[in-house]
Amino acid sequence: MNNRKPILLLIIIVMLLQLVVVPLANADETDNYRVLESKRYKLKSVYELVNTGSYEAYSVKTTILVGAISNSPYQKNLNYKVTPWPKYTYVDSAGNIYAEVIIDRIKPKETKTITIEKEVENGGISYSKDIYNMGADYTEFLENINNKQYIEAGNKVESTALEIKAKASDFDLSNTKVELAKDIYDFVNTYITYDLNTKYANKGALSAIRAARGVCDEYATLFTAISRALNLPARVVTGYWIDEPLKQESWNDISDKAHAWAEFYLPTVGWIPVEPTLIYSTYNGVRTPNHEYFANLKTDEIHLLYGYLQNKFRNDVSISYSFYNSTSVDIKIGQQAVMPVGSISNSDAFTDIGSSWAKDYINKLYNNGILFAKQPGLYKPSDNITRAEFAAYLVNTLKLDPKTSDITFKDVKDDSDYASFIKTAAAYKLIAGDAQGYFRPKDPITRQDAAAIMKRAIELFNIDYAALMEPTFIDNNQVSLYAKSAVKLIYNMKIMTGKPGNLFEPKSYTTRAEASKILDNYINVTR
Repeated sequence: MNNRKPILLLIIIVMLLQLVVVPLANADETDNYRVLESKRYKLKSVYELVNTGSYEAYSVKTTILVGAISNSPYQKNLNYKVTPWPKYTYVDSAGNIYAEVIIDRIKPKETKTITIEKEVENGGISYSKDIYNMGADYTEFLENINNKQYIEAGNKVESTALEIKAKASDFDLSNTKVELAKDIYDFVNTYITYDLNTKYANKGALSAIRAARGVCDEYATLFTAISRALNLPARVVTGYWIDEPLKQESWNDISDKAHAWAEFYLPTVGWIPVEPTLIYSTYNGVRTPNHEYFANLKTDEIHLLYGYLQNKFRNDVSISYSFYNSTSVDIKIGQQAVMPVGSISNSDAFTDIGSSWAKDYINKLYNNGILFAKQPGLYKPSDNITRAEFAAYLVNTLKLDPKTSDITFKDVKDDSDYASFIKTAAAYKLIAGDAQGYFRPKDPITRQDAAAIMKRAIELFNIDYAALMEPTFIDNNQVSLYAKSAVKLIYNMKIMTGKPGNLFEPKSYTTRAEASKILDNYINVTR
């Protein structure tokens, strides 16, 4: 196999949504907002890989956008499953989850199917009027390296373009951030005329400001671009807007329901949705914005979140494959539908974790795209985790975009297992090799090495911590000098708190179960 043919496809992600709409017992509520009539949905996406050529295709690698780790308050992701089992999952800086599926071979005229199933909770949302009077200090928010993207220009969000900056200069910066966001919403809602013409549709913010025409993509990207031009963190959300009743216990076609909207960020409150598309009123020929869709989502108009638009362009689906003789593999999109369901699956992510003390950690991290299987269907919680696996899971935990590094390892080639994760971790100086230039990716990682890597993660994200006390482990004297400060830090931050008998066991290997708890502890103490 001396040829490899890449195909990159940008498509609207297809979902066979199997929805059973069951109101939850209580609305989620804070002092600032209420999630209303939260309901449960089962989502299913099907992709058909068709070999349209005359020869076999081998090692067909498909990378597919699965969804996103939602930190939008109106939607919670419960679980997901990809069939066949993916080799890897990746989490990007926006929180999107990608699955890499390898199919050994596809014969001529043969079709292979990839299925994605997810379960979520989603509802309407209503915000308190108090948010209009809140001040906003974004210093802490922007110290997180992943959050800087929300004030930067990006794909379809040309916030540094002269036309966008000129319009941004018209807004009153003496207002509170919510008042500012509302002014931007008013402008976008009444400025753009909804137009499906391909000359204007799905072209982004710069086209929208120039043409004043477009579809939901233009409304969402223009709101986001003007907000970012004024240093108001904002992002574009992609998904589905279902604005008509669903038939119970039968499939409902949603092939025409793909949609985009926007969110802006307010410290202490979080991400606040805005729906600027189309819904204004006209009085004496003058457009008047409809404020029912600012900082508010209605319960009878479902906004099902699927992903977040990244600043750097990335295909929703990409394929590559090998062949002895030239052939072609195409993707066909399956049915898009919704159907009500009565309950959510309580099954574990893997078949071998039912009796593991770390089951809850493993399920949680898997469902956030962080962990993936050791073998199809198996997590192997009692196995020692390798240095490569730990690096991969940490990169996903930190939501680090792929990055190349000047650091190279003699035993990590471009086509090595976990190569992209290892290179990214090295680029961010989370890992290092030995004096001979080897990373030793297949070796198990010691507990003190895991501690050292977690310390670097804390420092990378500028995470504050209080004064540190010396650990009281009875085997403190066994911690190597290079790891002493790391063990002290992660002990005080309760990321690694030791083992029974007041031991740290620094030179013992870390199990895959222990790794899940370490990473979950990190998430909990740094959120």
